[in-house]
Amino acid sequence: MQNMFSALPHDNNANPFFSIIPAYVLYFTDDNGIPHVRSERTELGRAITCFLTPFDAMIEAAHLTRLGKPYLVMSASDLGRYMFRDLDGRGLVADIHLGWPTKSGRLLLRPSGRLARYSRVTHQWARDPLMFEVDDIALAEYAKLRELAGLYAWQETAREFLN
Repeated sequence: MQNMFSALPHDNNANPFFSIIPAYVLYFTDDNGIPHVRSERTELGRAITCFLTPFDAMIEAAHLTRLGKPYLVMSASDLGRYMFRDLDGRGLVADIHLGWPTKSGRLLLRPSGRLARYSRVTHQWARDPLMFEVDDIALAEYAKLRELAGLYAWQETAREFLN
């Protein structure tokens, strides 16, 4: 999948982003063969939506595909680093997916038909060497939401899912 994004400019860096806690992104390819990565508008510009488990990413991809756009999942570390730059280019920004709100055991929808989501925008200043990881605040919020949902061992489950 990395080859699809290789024609786009990116920062050369040996350290992959999201190496401590892997993150996953959604993308689709338009009719012209151009890939588009799922993102949200934020006050810091467009922020790539990152999922902390491939399972969460697949749930969202399946729903978006059902709405008519065939999304696929890939590792966030395979994206060009420039895609995570904020508006002024001095920082890195990502929209970290934390979970979905529910009512009566059902996922809630936005007026557009997309899934409603809990998320947290992570913004870090760019430094050398260029690194980008899920921050401790987002990780703590994610763990708390998982615990409230009865999913205590989400990291272990995600690792087993990948093997």
